[in-house]
Amino acid sequence: MAIAALASEGIKSKPWWVSFVFPAGKFPETTGEGDNRVDVRSVVAAALQNPVHLPKPEHLPIPSALGVNCTDIEVVSTILADMERAVKELSDPQESRPWLVIYPNAGDTYDPLTQTWVVRDSGGIWAEKLADIVSEIKSHPERRGIWSGVVAGGCCRTGPEDIRLLNQLQRPKRC
Repeated sequence: MAIAALASEGIKSKPWWVSFVFPAGKFPETTGEGDNRVDVRSVVAAALQNPVHLPKPEHLPIPSALGVNCTDIEVVSTILADMERAVKELSDPQESRPWLVIYPNAGDTYDPLTQTWVVRDSGGIWAEKLADIVSEIKSHPERRGIWSGVVAGGCCRTGPEDIRLLNQLQRPKRC
């Protein structure tokens, strides 16, 4: 809600989004012992100003988009399925739906002990998988109606070649 409060102070007319990182496919732990990870529905509810235990603050703006960033491409589809269920359930059908912004990482893992990247050779698979995810959303009416649009790109350890390949895979084929 802090981000929404800031947005309401000066950028009401400008699009803005909130993006989430899901290391290992789960939202980071909250304080305390045990597995206290926050579920995707609760994250979406908070972003849409619809937390389960709090009244909806009518004066705060809703983000123009919700995103998943710096998350391994292997878990993005599962996270998006949970996000889509939550957006569908929590959004007002009379209001416009948020855009989806997805920019997963290349799958490499940062080792904080050695301060180096452990490289996973994906051989161009990253762009193919992301293109498939975007195509799946755009081609299924029940999924397409959940989002106003889709923005896709890359995060950690993706580069110009990955984005170029993603762009080529997303362009309609000409005969």
